[in-house]
Parts: sequence; C-alpha cells; structure tokens
Amino acid sequence: MAISESKYNMWRTIVALSHADGVFHKKEQEYLLSILDNVDLSDEQKSVLIEDSKVPKDPVAFFDNITEPSDRSQLFYIGRILLWVDDEFTKDEEEAFNKLRELALNKVDFQAVMKRVDQVAEDFKAKEEARKESRPLYQKIIDAIVFWEDLP
Repeated sequence: MAISESKYNMWRTIVALSHADGVFHKKEQEYLLSILDNVDLSDEQKSVLIEDSKVPKDPVAFFDNITEPSDRSQLFYIGRILLWVDDEFTKDEEEAFNKLRELALNKVDFQAVMKRVDQVAEDFKAKEEARKESRPLYQKIIDAIVFWEDLP
C-alpha cells in the first residue's frame, strides 16, 4: 500500500526538517520511527525516506508538493514535536520551521476563508431564527416574560 503524494511529501519534509540543526538526533530518529511504523508506505516510499534520513535535504524542496491542507497542518504538528523531542529547539531549527510556516501562510486564500466564515455565520443565524420560530407558543411567552424581567 502507498500513501498519497501529498502525505508522502509531508513525511519527506518532516525527515528533512529533522536535519535542520545539522544533526539527526537519536531521539528524533526514535520518534519518527515510532510514527512511521504505523504509516502505510510503499517499499519505494520507505527506501526514499530512509535515504532522506541519511542525506540532509532542504525541507522547502518538498513543501510545495504537500497539496492537502490537512497534511500541511499535520506537518506543523508533528514537526514541532519532532524539533523539541531532543529537548533543544535550535536557531537553525526555528529558522527552518518559520520558513515553512511562511510558505504555508502564503498558500492561504484569506479572502476565501473570510467568505466561508461569513457564510457559516449567516447559516447559523438562519438556523437559529428557524429554531426560534418553530418553538411552541408557551415557550415564546416564557421567553418574552424573561426578557421583560431582565430589563432594568
């Protein structure tokens, strides 16, 4: 079985990120192996990741091939844990991580996000209004009494 190209490139980016400080620490190796043991990688994907772990690569080289937002999100979650697993977050690691974060933010279409937020808010308001209208008369009377009691 093989994982998607997006997820595969997420893993390649994570492995490359582990070399950001110039050292692939034993704790980083153990952490990655513990996770990758549960990932359905093809034999070819496994061999490439093993090679990537031996030869440092630029994490940015794989980032653009992470096409799924959920994979990018997972990259940052796992990446942050990985970079702290050796109890040291070096300046080089921070720079590499921030460079990836900047690339991720550049991919976000904030206008589309805000349009979606507005749509969700409108949908919620419409559902709330429909819920209020569908309540029984006695509940509406109770709501009116409570409203008038709360006035100063």
